Amino acid sequence: MSLQQQSAVAADPLFQGRVKTSTFRAANAIVGEDWVTAGYSQAKADKRHQLGVTVLGGSQGAMQSFYSSVAAQVGDVADQSTIPDATIDTSVDSVWDDIAGVTFAENQ
Repeated sequence: MSLQQQSAVAADPLFQGRVKTSTFRAANAIVGEDWVTAGYSQAKADKRHQLGVTVLGGSQGAMQSFYSSVAAQVGDVADQSTIPDATIDTSVDSVWDDIAGVTFAENQ
């Protein structure tokens, strides 16, 4: 997908709605997760949790990061409505730690 296509997908209101719903799904799970059982460092758990709280609080800045990041992940599509929900969910999950600012050292 060209950068122009990624930008158009990220700005599409229908795509944004789908990503927002997926992001709230992830935030609800992450805010309540047991980081010890998950094997996360305290720093990683804190950053994941804080982003979840920020998302659930309605931060438009956080949402814009997800729109752009997921659009860059979903692949070459002419019509965003053809992107399966599972692909959007996987993309949201895969960029969560990056948007949260988890470093390589914290991910160990």
